[in-house]
Amino acid sequence: MKVLRESIYYCLFGDSVLKNEVNIEMPNHITVLSYFSKRVRTQSPEQQLSFHTDNIYGKDGRFDERKNSQGENTVTAILTLGDSREICFREYFSDSRDNQVGTNGMDIKILLSHNSLFILHPSDEMPMNRRSNTTKTLFKHGVPKFGGDSLLSCALIFRYTTRTVEVNALTGKNKYDDSRQNIANNESDNILNQYIVSNDCKKDHTHLKKLYLNMEKRYKT
Repeated sequence: MKVLRESIYYCLFGDSVLKNEVNIEMPNHITVLSYFSKRVRTQSPEQQLSFHTDNIYGKDGRFDERKNSQGENTVTAILTLGDSREICFREYFSDSRDNQVGTNGMDIKILLSHNSLFILHPSDEMPMNRRSNTTKTLFKHGVPKFGGDSLLSCALIFRYTTRTVEVNALTGKNKYDDSRQNIANNESDNILNQYIVSNDCKKDHTHLKKLYLNMEKRYKT
């Protein structure tokens, strides 16, 4: 991983255009995501990752340091291994009640193939006037559809972070809030916790092992 993060850093640093737009920092955090059909009995493409932003900005477009661990104005670098998947971008705007509304049917789709490196620019997630002088919009990204028999796509996600938080080793969820109080479980947390101790989770874990071995054979260089 050290070699990978250094290679990505020097790749980014060597881009003169990008270097003038963002802060190029050595990645110090990596997340590994595995995209696959979550049930052995499910082979058709299914929703994998809902639309979201990696960083949080205020309504005025300013970076919210309290709610972000990633460094301000830094990129997210995504290295893909295995089967190709599409990452989709959807533009969102705020309605009269400050609810974020997506522009359905206008998604921007980018194919991420084996050994490809995708760079998420921080300005994509920043609220700004893109279409008019009165309406601020931002882009969220996700992986709405992926899956199928023997398909596995992995994302190695490199970031530069400025602080760390204590998380649950099994779920990856934050254990404490800013005041060091235990965070109460919500409905989604309860569903996740039930899944982790279920037989379905054990089956998916066994299935994932097989997919990794199969992917290694198909993409071994």
